[in-house]
Amino acid sequence: MINRYLRKYLVVRPISNVKVQPEMLKGVLTILAIVAVAVAIEDFDPFIDIPFKRIKTSAERIEDHGYPAESHFAETPDGYVLNLFRIPHSPKLNNAGGESPPRPVVLIMHGLFSCSDCFLLNGPESAIPFNYADAGYDVWLGNARGNIYSRNNTRLDVKHPYFWKFSWHEIGSIDLPTTIDYILDLTGQQSLHYVGHSQGCTSFFVMGSYRPEYNAKIKTAHMLAPPVFMGNTTEGLIVGTAPLFGHHGIGLSSHKSLKRIPLESPPIRPFTTFSPSSSNEFRLYDWGSRKNLEYYGVAEPPAYDLTKITSKLYLYYGLADGSANKQDISRLPEFLPNLALLHEVPEPTWGHLDFIFATEVKKVINDMVLDYSIAYDTEEANN
Repeated sequence: MINRYLRKYLVVRPISNVKVQPEMLKGVLTILAIVAVAVAIEDFDPFIDIPFKRIKTSAERIEDHGYPAESHFAETPDGYVLNLFRIPHSPKLNNAGGESPPRPVVLIMHGLFSCSDCFLLNGPESAIPFNYADAGYDVWLGNARGNIYSRNNTRLDVKHPYFWKFSWHEIGSIDLPTTIDYILDLTGQQSLHYVGHSQGCTSFFVMGSYRPEYNAKIKTAHMLAPPVFMGNTTEGLIVGTAPLFGHHGIGLSSHKSLKRIPLESPPIRPFTTFSPSSSNEFRLYDWGSRKNLEYYGVAEPPAYDLTKITSKLYLYYGLADGSANKQDISRLPEFLPNLALLHEVPEPTWGHLDFIFATEVKKVINDMVLDYSIAYDTEEANN
């Protein structure tokens, strides 16, 4: 069965005159090992149930630190059931009552290979969800389709290949709007703050341009390490797999460009491969001219119109980030009509994951993000 899946969904391009640095081979070898085992065993079950020690849920992690936690479920129009987690208030503020006005809301969204857990691992002093809760916010943690918390669909079995037929286009155009509507409906608020890391930024850019009506539901949007244009990425996994799946430095595409081999590996989402386009633009997936005409009505896949993103945007990037580097992020301001901040972290070694896990992340990033959110809410309350 796995051979049939691989033949249908995995496209390997021939290698010619390509040099791959030794340090980039780790990701390539991992991929090849998985594929080799899968191809060699005809009745291989791609859904491996590895008996790991039970993993704590995000709610349990929150409660371990003395904070209240709630678990919610929102169903998307195409049947995916998204598990959201909430920190409704902080025990440090004694504000559990239904005071008026209600607490402002913030939605925090994870990146690729991740889930809501990642934002909690730094503990209550340094993790941004706890920092927001301690500042008086109603905090929500999102989970995109396909990760360990959102691996259900009311119409498709998780083992069906169509369950995995999605990319960050669907996460941005369907999951985020569904999540936002659920939160605003439950809380009675009109808008919320948004914090995204990595793919959580990419999907926000999709939503803001593809579903522009949702810009009105965003107070401030904080993009931590936003991979949008990726023509100059030096990320080892992308560069290392380029000879197999397309050359790096030509930009990642969207819409069905991520083909998943559904191997369980908690607490990260299933291993993902991708097919870069040849445009170095932020656009929908290139199916070829014939199918592009069928899907989009034009021979070339349309680019996302970033000028439609009217949310108040705050961009943060690190100088040692191989996925969302300065050169690519520097292309963004000209397209963004309401860019409030383009912040370069002065620490020269600040990388992609430092926006979540660095020991100094509260001082370097979280406090700044919170200050801008609080300033917005203060100004709104005074008007």
